[in-house]
Amino acid sequence: MSNDYHRRSNHYHASSSSHHHRSTNSSFTKHNRSYYSSPLEKLDKLTKKFTPKRVLENDKYNKLCQNGECDLFEIPSSSYRYYYIHRATSMDILNDLIDYASQTTHYTIDTEDQMQSPPHRSLAALIQIEFTYLNGPSIIILIETLHLPPENSQTFNKIKQLCKIIFSEGHHVYSWGELEDEMGKFCKFNLFDIDDINQVTPNNTQKGFKKWYNENYPTSIYLKENDNDKYSLQLAIYLTFNEWLNKRMTLANWGCGIDMKLETFTPKHPIQHNQHQIIEDEKYVRELMTIYAMNDCFSVTKLAQHIESSEKSTQPPTIQYNDISEQNDEQIIINDNEQSINLCPLNDDSEDKGVHVQYELPMSNDLNEVNRITPEPSNEVHGQYELTNEIEMISDDDEHQELNDNERPHKMQHETLTRTQRKNLFEISRLCFFNILRNVSTVCSATSHGCSTTSNTDLTISD
Repeated sequence: MSNDYHRRSNHYHASSSSHHHRSTNSSFTKHNRSYYSSPLEKLDKLTKKFTPKRVLENDKYNKLCQNGECDLFEIPSSSYRYYYIHRATSMDILNDLIDYASQTTHYTIDTEDQMQSPPHRSLAALIQIEFTYLNGPSIIILIETLHLPPENSQTFNKIKQLCKIIFSEGHHVYSWGELEDEMGKFCKFNLFDIDDINQVTPNNTQKGFKKWYNENYPTSIYLKENDNDKYSLQLAIYLTFNEWLNKRMTLANWGCGIDMKLETFTPKHPIQHNQHQIIEDEKYVRELMTIYAMNDCFSVTKLAQHIESSEKSTQPPTIQYNDISEQNDEQIIINDNEQSINLCPLNDDSEDKGVHVQYELPMSNDLNEVNRITPEPSNEVHGQYELTNEIEMISDDDEHQELNDNERPHKMQHETLTRTQRKNLFEISRLCFFNILRNVSTVCSATSHGCSTTSNTDLTISD
């Protein structure tokens, strides 16, 4: 990953989830700003309008982080490799991933939905799968299900083969919530079916965290004792590691086509003014979405590894809590998973209990911020969601975002290394990484929580 990518990653974490807008170049005059809103500005406005408590929640953690009372959740680039999976993915990459999957038994899975305006239900848009290894960097793949190739193509068959290997009998899959609830909605893409999902050994880390935390910290002010009460992923990371998992991108346009190879960041119609800045904004938000999607997997893996390690010890660490509520502000208590955006007092039974909230927003005549995707008629699931960018010049009174067909040919990059050379290089990097870990044992104590943690590079779960 480039240094520029990491600079943007740090910028993403450090910025306010509600008020920060990415700086634009000097050509963006006040007049231009009256009719153009960047994707991040649209997202922040959407989140603030329909889920204001999520903005409040994220800002509280952001403030703690800025004050040095908690750290950012971030994973060093040396501890993972990531790949986008879609219609433009090369056969060499898919073959390599199939080889790696054949040697992997532990995975962490998360998903993202594309929000639709009512009465349409959310679309299953992205599957994140982390291959976790004991002695080296993990691999994470991002399957963009709204940009898959036709089912009769060789590329589709390779992607399906990869998924079938991942969902093999005896494999362990970690998720935040029930795996079947997480993955069932993706069966329509025919990459796997419910029988494949039921073959693996699921590990609901959200459920496991509740049991572990309640047993070890029964006097916690954040304790959730009712059967239906659940810890959000963000809260679990904060309580365990004193880190802020930024959830700014939850309502992002996950069907937009995140990988730059899909070229969905390019306007369908030429734009005379500020086209360069608009394209840069679209690329930037896709980078932030990639970071967010990967962190959702990494955080679950880190929690699962920590729970397993701490259960082997006899004395749980002592946790001292920072109060993330302020005077005269409502207490931030979350009773659901990471996408249930409720900030409500204790014992409030009004929260949504689903694993992933289907964002069916209230009927309104002014839901122009919400992306509407109208699939083209097709006999196949694949090939019908030919989405492109949502770039357009808009006014404050008209922020309707349209996703238009984009059928640009995709030129594959020339592979300069053979498949065997690439595989050998990756194996060498894994061995070097393991040797470093073996010689350097990093154990730290979170200053605010006093909760023992392992190094951020230790992401794997032992068999």
